[in-house]
Amino acid sequence: MKPITGSRLFTFSAMLVAARIAGAGLTFLTQIMIARWLGADTLGTYAIAMSFAGVLTIFAVTGFPSIAMRYLSAYRVEGRDDLIAGFLKASRRQLLIGACALIALSWAALALFGGTMAGDLRLALAIGAVMTVFMGALMLNGGIANAYRRPFLGFLPDTILRPVLVIVAFSALIAALGHEVTAATLMGVNLALIAGAAAVQIVLMRRRGIAASGTERTVESRSEWQRAALPMILLVLFTNYFADVDVLILGMLMPPEDVAVFNICFRFTAFIGFALKAIYQIVLPDLAEAHVREDRKGVTRAIGRANLIAVGMAVAATLTLALVGRHVLAIVGPEFVPGYGLLIVLGLSQIATAALGPNVQLMTVTGHQMRAVPAFVAGFAILVVLNLVLVPPFGLIGAGWAMVSAVMCWSVWLAVSARRLTGYEITLLALLPSRDRADAI
Repeated sequence: MKPITGSRLFTFSAMLVAARIAGAGLTFLTQIMIARWLGADTLGTYAIAMSFAGVLTIFAVTGFPSIAMRYLSAYRVEGRDDLIAGFLKASRRQLLIGACALIALSWAALALFGGTMAGDLRLALAIGAVMTVFMGALMLNGGIANAYRRPFLGFLPDTILRPVLVIVAFSALIAALGHEVTAATLMGVNLALIAGAAAVQIVLMRRRGIAASGTERTVESRSEWQRAALPMILLVLFTNYFADVDVLILGMLMPPEDVAVFNICFRFTAFIGFALKAIYQIVLPDLAEAHVREDRKGVTRAIGRANLIAVGMAVAATLTLALVGRHVLAIVGPEFVPGYGLLIVLGLSQIATAALGPNVQLMTVTGHQMRAVPAFVAGFAILVVLNLVLVPPFGLIGAGWAMVSAVMCWSVWLAVSARRLTGYEITLLALLPSRDRADAI
């Protein structure tokens, strides 16, 4: 396959970001629909169960989707069909074993300790555990498809196809059964749709020749793959599923209806995060090229440009939330209006994140991405402790400040680490001339 030119790369990146934002919007629309038609309690239970499924999936795939690009790309260039076959079969075998083990453990835990849970929540969590198999298949095959330069095949089935089908199916179900629909029922329908999306993805991948075609060879490489994959569990968990982890923690500290309010407010402000990632995605090629050329001014210029746009956008978005957020929450449902203060707090955290710059992106470009793990672990520890301390007396606003504190912890840590490891100023100070920047520090 021919290399992707710069213009095509930009076009592909823009289309991928747009598709991801569209997928997030569809998922958000689904949650608003549940909140309006079935109430905050049902949405909270559904959000907890889906977060449970997402977190379990990260452990089931054991980091293989994150290393698929690295190994499969190299094996394709080298013509090693035997190692390609070995990687594909080993990763899928690992998923199946991991998912089955997690399902068994989850069901056993629910049987032993779930007696105090509401019946709907307990059943929804049990179904969420089963989702691990199919969500893991979508995630793993998505990583494999990306390695074969089929990014749309990698994420469209889960990012666009499934959310569209979910909206259609949930609408029909609620129209037919009304308030008799429970969170467990929604989870069951979603399970069927996820399984269908995974099946469609596998069929399309086979039709495009993305399959194990050589004689399997894993004995020599399996341990290497596992060593590379296992550390990625924490990195993916804390970078992509941190909110899901927080929802699970809050599910043990507050009623489902309050979890629903937190979830909706976070989803609103998450669109700011998507925009930040889009800005960083666009500037990433300039950043990488300047680093390869050892053009320090070019790197600083790229970082400064990204920071200026990101902070401006985050401030504008948060001001918009401050002006219309209360009315928007009222549209979702009157029980969501008390989340207005939480909405503003979470918006402020996005401004702080933007001001501290594209630290993870810079560390990835310079090969230091695993150095980010301690920062995320520290942030997670702060999140757990502050949730336990702040949520019981302060409720939603306490949950918001716990999240902001955790995000600030790892963002500052990563900014300092990025500067120490790479020598580049990553925060808004990158906009200052070097002499003024030194004085500011």
